Amino acid sequence: MKKRILAFGVAAGLVALGFGHTTLSQEFGFLRSKTRDKNFLSDEKFLEMVRTYRGMYRVTEKPYLMHLDVQVRCNFSLSEPGKPIPPDPFKSSIHGDRYCDVFVSDDAKEPIQNAGKTYPVGSVIIKAKYPDDKRGNIELFTVMRKREAGYFPDHGDWEFTVVDGEAKRVLSRGRIESCTDCHDGYQNTDFVTRVYLQTQEERERM
Repeated sequence: MKKRILAFGVAAGLVALGFGHTTLSQEFGFLRSKTRDKNFLSDEKFLEMVRTYRGMYRVTEKPYLMHLDVQVRCNFSLSEPGKPIPPDPFKSSIHGDRYCDVFVSDDAKEPIQNAGKTYPVGSVIIKAKYPDDKRGNIELFTVMRKREAGYFPDHGDWEFTVVDGEAKRVLSRGRIESCTDCHDGYQNTDFVTRVYLQTQEERERM
């Protein structure tokens, strides 16, 4: 009888130990991921990430000529950080052509190359925007980062950010309605436009 009680006690202890280990692992894992996310969400950490854009995968073979209506929606004044105001799109005239290159994080490569796939949380898409096709002076960065489910549910849970051309200031960040005005038309590709990947024939069919 004593042996049975002892065996039962040992078994119960092992089960409790296993449950405790699993629970603690999950809890500390959550805390670690929460800490990493909190650090990444600070503007300074975010800007550090944007400044590494050249090390990311470039989707565009050559700078893509942006449509005028997209130019207007994607820009903010440099006057007050974090506060978009009516169009003062770039440092120079709104009427000229604008070009962009698109860079993505490693986890965004497969979804952006295969239309229709959902991007994993943490995916980053950066557009560097120029006044010409020479890849010289960058006037503005716009950034999409996939956030956790429920962050912005009606718009793919994307966080939108506008950064100045030197990647030194966050001009606007978060649930930016002027960004969703454009991206909501691309729900079939997880709210990512991808027009810069389409062939001329595909664009003409649209």
